[in-house]
Amino acid sequence: MVIGSRLLKKISPTTEVPVAALFVSGVLPALIIALGFFLQDAVATIVSFAAIGIYLAFKMIVLVALYARSKGWKPSGKFTLGARGWPVNVGALV
Repeated sequence: MVIGSRLLKKISPTTEVPVAALFVSGVLPALIIALGFFLQDAVATIVSFAAIGIYLAFKMIVLVALYARSKGWKPSGKFTLGARGWPVNVGALV
């Protein structure tokens, strides 16, 4: 689902590391930092987008948990909320 994943997952036979992925993970942040030198509010924009991304990722997990609960999924493990799971899940989504 990641753009260019076929290239990014390729492991170098000589170094045994994903060279393209390392390059991208180094160059992209450097470009974003360089952008901050030219745009006055770049840092605020970058932080805002990052915060929105974190909240969207959380909401997607909560939404999938609600969907799974509606299909009969019951969480397992040592800690469960039992009957309070539904209202806590809905509250997390709101």
